[in-house]
Order: sequence, then structure tokens, then C-alpha cells
Amino acid sequence: MLTNLQEYLPVIENETNEQQQKRFTTWLESCETPILLDFYAHWCSPCLQMMPMLKGVARDFADRLQFIKVDVDVYMAIARQNNLMGVPTFMLFENGKLLWQQPGGISEKRLHEVLNTHLKAEKI
Repeated sequence: MLTNLQEYLPVIENETNEQQQKRFTTWLESCETPILLDFYAHWCSPCLQMMPMLKGVARDFADRLQFIKVDVDVYMAIARQNNLMGVPTFMLFENGKLLWQQPGGISEKRLHEVLNTHLKAEKI
């Protein structure tokens, strides 16, 4: 299932960039399952075109992975913290550590390969 970051890290009015970044890092480190972050924007055509495929991949890995969408227009500080140069960008974390990063689009087959490799699971 695709989930928006707002469900885990609500936007706090008047929060500084540093405070938002710290809350994000603390949240990432506290997660018990691996997390795939999809940094996107509503105005990004490739982001929108990939949505149906991403929903399917999220379903395929629902028992092994949290799939979180991060709106870069809402979470600009987090995008900067992760040195994003464009959207879409995908980042896979486990125990707060970055395992893999992919700027730009990705095929369903390749995303399955990457996730299976990093999650050490049988191929779907």
C-alpha cells in the first residue's frame, strides 16, 4: 500500500527546517521494517505516469516493506537533507540507513529486482 509521509510525520506549523529534518531522521531510525521513499511532486508528469506501477509494486511487497510517498513541495527540508536533484527519486532505507537510491524513473521489473536483492527475499 502506498502511504503519504503526512500520516507518519504531520506538517507542523512554524517548524524549522532543522526540526523537520530531525523528526524525519528519528522516524526513519525507529521504523521496524524497511522503507521505500518515493519523492514526487504533483506537477511531475513522470511521477504521475509511474503511479499505477508503483501501487502494484507496493502491493507485491506489502508484507516486507513500507512504501511512503514524500511530496517535495510539502517536505522541502527533507528533500534538501537527502540531496535530491529531481523527481521522481526513490530511496530504500533500513534501520535509518540508506541501502539504495535511484533518481528518475524505473521499470517495474527493475524495481522488483532491486527490492528483492536488498530485502533478501524470493522473487515475486
